Amino acid sequence: MPVKNNYSKQFGNWGEKVACEYLEEKGIRIVATNIHSRFGEIDILAQDEYGFRLIEVKTRSNSTFGKGEESVSKPKIDRIIATWELYKLKHPDLPENAQIDVIVVEKKARKDPPVITYLENVNIGASFGE
Repeated sequence: MPVKNNYSKQFGNWGEKVACEYLEEKGIRIVATNIHSRFGEIDILAQDEYGFRLIEVKTRSNSTFGKGEESVSKPKIDRIIATWELYKLKHPDLPENAQIDVIVVEKKARKDPPVITYLENVNIGASFGE
């Protein structure tokens, strides 16, 4: 996995903060953030009346490397699922199933507000909880 420079890390952290605020405004409760395992990371674990959500956040300032949602591949989804499975071992009260969502936070210019795209239940060929 490539090492992020300090600006990229700060920009990504800012995007995750914006995503959390967005979710809370929609009435979705943030349960945990930055859940790490040997397989990968869940950026945001959230819950609403329908269940748990494993949320991947992509923060972009331009489309040089493509759209944020385009960078969420099946291997990435598989790493999120593996991290969820390990997390559930430590928290056996959690349900078996959760949906995977992607939030893309785009900030093109300093003066402009961020543009948020929220894609719900994006399995991209992954199979779990079925």
